[in-house]
Amino acid sequence: MARSTDALKWKKVKAGSLIAVYWKEYKHYFACKVLRKHSKETPKSRFFVEYEDQSKYWHNLATTKFRWLEDVGVFVDDEAEEDATVESEGETEQESDGTPPMISENENDEDDDLDTKLESNDTLTPATKQSAKKRKEISEDSAKEDHDQEASGNGNEDQDQDEDSSHQPKNKVKERKTTKSAKTGKSKSSPKGTKTALSLSMKTTVKHVKNANENKGTTKQGALLSLLMVHRMSGTNTVTYERLVKDLGCHPKTKKLAQAWKEIRQQNLVEEEGCGKGKQKLFRLTQEGIESIAPDDYKHELANPPKTTMELHERIKSHAINNHAVKIFERLLHARKEESSLSRTELAAACGVTVNTKSYACALKQLRENGYAVFDPKNKHHFVLSEKCFID
Repeated sequence: MARSTDALKWKKVKAGSLIAVYWKEYKHYFACKVLRKHSKETPKSRFFVEYEDQSKYWHNLATTKFRWLEDVGVFVDDEAEEDATVESEGETEQESDGTPPMISENENDEDDDLDTKLESNDTLTPATKQSAKKRKEISEDSAKEDHDQEASGNGNEDQDQDEDSSHQPKNKVKERKTTKSAKTGKSKSSPKGTKTALSLSMKTTVKHVKNANENKGTTKQGALLSLLMVHRMSGTNTVTYERLVKDLGCHPKTKKLAQAWKEIRQQNLVEEEGCGKGKQKLFRLTQEGIESIAPDDYKHELANPPKTTMELHERIKSHAINNHAVKIFERLLHARKEESSLSRTELAAACGVTVNTKSYACALKQLRENGYAVFDPKNKHHFVLSEKCFID
């Protein structure tokens, strides 16, 4: 049964709300969107929702464990959120570098607490459960493969050193341990590098960085720098620290993440660039930070800018997030020749989808964030290509 606070919250849910439903079987929240509320044939507490895998089902939110889903999917269990609220009330200001106050919770501990505290959901359908099970199995298999590779890579060295240890005097045991640590690259005194954290390319997305961070395929410093680089390659040079934390799906007061952010700022890899909405500080990569994390294909494009409008158009389309982005760009280009503009509905029709299609919305969002698609000054609800798309 849902908690009393959640039992009251479901009454405020409206069509279009983003929520997250908890599944006890998999001990995790899964994002979903409320499509519509009850009808005459259904109870008032039932809502029709759509999950990440585009499956759609009715849910009784009065008896279902659910949470509100913030901007990009950051959600915490009730008790963790209450603890963070209590701590924030006793604090007067944030650090000067834009990092929120730190707490000592470990990320793995937060996950374990979430597994044991949250309640059950009996309204899940077999199809939705199967989808979640597949996602969980893929994550576990990936983690197991990484562990096996690490074990096999260090197994031979450990065996050789164990054989030699029986012939060594006791006063050399400390020296042997130091040598082993140096060979395996696990020395505690060695600084965490950023170049070996994650291999970027022009096709790298926020989701790729988030998955690498969750699977321990990157350091915290590497994840933050990689996200800044991904946003830069997509046309957004400045972002807030809060946005980076949400992209990683972490709690804003995670101690390790806040410490990593402080370190890369001290290394002069990131600099502050004014304030955004809500007086949140904006940050961007310094030239040193760009050189340390930028992929080779991005550096090549910077060194070889397009010389003609046709070359620029080919580059824009090569960076498109999906085929819808290419079709939208070409349709707007054709409309420019006709000296006209297009609405969201007309652009969606050109892609053969509706305005509510997620892939279409992401494509239009990319063109807008990059500054290629802008609102027509003569018609606020129609789009045109900006002058940024043309050279001559």
